[in-house]
Amino acid sequence: MPMCSEPFEDAIPTTSQAPQVTNYPPESRVLAEIGQQIRSRWLCSLHGTCYISSESEHVVLHRHRLKQWATRILASRGTLTTKDSPPLDLLAEWGVDTASVVETTSAVATPTTSKPRGRNGPHPAIPIPALIPVPSPSPSSATESMLTLMVASNTMMMNHMVQNGLNSGLGNQLSPGLKRPLSPLPDVCGELKLFMNSFGEFYRLSNGVVEAAFTALQDKGYSTFVLGDKDLDIKRIGELTGLSEGVVLGLRQFAGDWVERKQAKRGRYN
Repeated sequence: MPMCSEPFEDAIPTTSQAPQVTNYPPESRVLAEIGQQIRSRWLCSLHGTCYISSESEHVVLHRHRLKQWATRILASRGTLTTKDSPPLDLLAEWGVDTASVVETTSAVATPTTSKPRGRNGPHPAIPIPALIPVPSPSPSSATESMLTLMVASNTMMMNHMVQNGLNSGLGNQLSPGLKRPLSPLPDVCGELKLFMNSFGEFYRLSNGVVEAAFTALQDKGYSTFVLGDKDLDIKRIGELTGLSEGVVLGLRQFAGDWVERKQAKRGRYN
């Protein structure tokens, strides 16, 4: 992973022939503005601009990644902002372990006291996002105004859809005293398979070596919890899997971290 970031835009020479901002299409100007907001929000004293995960992992935001993130924010139509973490598929593409990442989004809205009526009867008014006034018609202000209007209009539309769903009874399917059931936990074999595949990628082991080790551990009933035990018999695991002592030590550490991440993730939803 590179340790230095590239500028989001190429430098423009200060000559009379330099291209003007107004020569670029509106979408490009909006993307550039979002990129600048990302750089201002995710400053890093070590690398310039970084996305820093909850586990303090630094992901350098060079020009290509900034453009990817800005494009996603623009396409989200107001559901993503520069304060949110990047989408999980982008983080995975950037090499981040998304097992412990919780994707976050935020939306800013101001309440209103009016109570409009519709065909479904009286209902709370839809929150209208506050607009930022445009002080002057300069290119920079025009870009900010365009972005603000896009976010505001799309947020209003989404809130309207949610409100209609609540009025029609679609949002109250569960009784007040009941909790929505959690997704079923993966079986031991399935989790062991996912774990071994991740371990093999991390240690750059061949598919054949990973498959042989998985089969040997599965046949003996090993789970990730047992493999992460500090009292694990390193020699025995080496004999079963054919892995060297150093790799088995890494396997034990990897399993311990894996179990901790899984338990922490499940704890957030309990």
